[in-house]
Amino acid sequence: MLASYQLIVPNTVASPALVRDFVHRLAQSAGQDDVAAASMADAAAAASDYVIRFSYPENRFDELHAFCDVTPDSLNFRLTDRGLPRIPLEGAVPDEEGDAVQRLRAALADMQEVRWELRGYHGKELRFGRRLGKEPPGELLSRADTLRHPTHAAPAAEQEYSVRRFQPSDAAGIAELVYRVYGMTYDDEDYYYPQRIVAENASGAMLSVLAVHPSGEIVGHYALEQRDMPGIFEGSSAVVNPLHRGMHLMEKMRATAIEEGRAEGLKGLIFLPWCVHVYSQKANERFGAFVMSVNLNDSAPVAIEGFEAESLGQRVSTMLYYTPLQPRAPRPARVPAHLREMVSLLLEPMDGSVHFEDAGGEPGEGVLRVKELPHDALAEITVEGIDAHSGRELESGVQHLLVRSRAATIFLNVPMADPGCPALVAAAEALGFGFVGVGPDYTARGDALRFALLDEAPDPAHIHVYSERGQRLLAFALAEQARVRR
Repeated sequence: MLASYQLIVPNTVASPALVRDFVHRLAQSAGQDDVAAASMADAAAAASDYVIRFSYPENRFDELHAFCDVTPDSLNFRLTDRGLPRIPLEGAVPDEEGDAVQRLRAALADMQEVRWELRGYHGKELRFGRRLGKEPPGELLSRADTLRHPTHAAPAAEQEYSVRRFQPSDAAGIAELVYRVYGMTYDDEDYYYPQRIVAENASGAMLSVLAVHPSGEIVGHYALEQRDMPGIFEGSSAVVNPLHRGMHLMEKMRATAIEEGRAEGLKGLIFLPWCVHVYSQKANERFGAFVMSVNLNDSAPVAIEGFEAESLGQRVSTMLYYTPLQPRAPRPARVPAHLREMVSLLLEPMDGSVHFEDAGGEPGEGVLRVKELPHDALAEITVEGIDAHSGRELESGVQHLLVRSRAATIFLNVPMADPGCPALVAAAEALGFGFVGVGPDYTARGDALRFALLDEAPDPAHIHVYSERGQRLLAFALAEQARVRR
């Protein structure tokens, strides 16, 4: 490459003309005659015009980046934007975009290596080029000058919305919904790639439920996503178009997702609402989900609009709620005496009673499974089996995580049913792990005692818990953290 030139413009009416002039001048400088230079410039302007007209709902502000890369034998154009994750040259085209897409395709017809692709958080990028010295093209098509911004379908009566399972043709609509609500800030980049939404639903790793406007527009999405524990999915990725809130779409999607998950044979669902506010916790309580754990310092500080004082001052804690989807068989709980009262408080509302046993039985093979999330300074150790060496292996694993991953929080799950549970709990507490709750069906042997090793004690003033049972658990967990630190 000899040189690369860049132009940054706002997504306003004047910008396509600026892009045209930018490309025209560079094409002439690269040796293209007036007709060839104008053809390439018009293609760049038509692409910019399309993006500005149809990629920014509600006048969302953005910058378009136009690049011209000059090589010894070619001139290549690139256009990047962070608008709707939709490629106009593929699939069905909305009626109102038909003429613009036709003009765009005509403008690109004489270009080489035309490619438009989605790039997740980086938006989308159009590429095309021309070999230097190519014969000039024929008659040019002018671009449309009238610009507009697409709008949502107007709210309808509550009973007119439908709630249903995902179909592959819905993926582009889900990506657009996420963009309309969150721009490019949503915390799961997969939702900016429609093909990934299709693949995850097809593989069974995700079960998506949608709320659909009478016009066919997707205005809500709710997903059950597979987690590490077999048969356990997490309720997540709940998004509703703000114009259609107040229609109880979230509740309807969640209820449908629960029934679909039960029909699919899932074991249970976990939900992890933040503790920077209690609104999501209230929703879990309304649905009869059970408080199981308070995940202290669960994720790095994040800017949550309206709750910056709660979410930026320290790592964010979450509550763990659980909804069993199948009958839970009785199972032994070999829990140390000092934790039994709290374990009963958590499990009895769900199971009716807890059968505690003293340690006994034959020890199995020691197995520790480690999951690292370096971007969140987080790690989780799940013990699937306990033997005489498990305590030393746990200590070694913790040191490894602290040094290599620099984990600020390490969660630990210890199977209650394992005869070695009390001994390993004592070893964990000696390392600084404090009890935070129960991990329902978190191991191959059933429920787990859940602990957290924290590099810094959280400030309770920024941990908001809704239910009385959750508040009792939080107080107990903070007291345990203080005890093991001493």
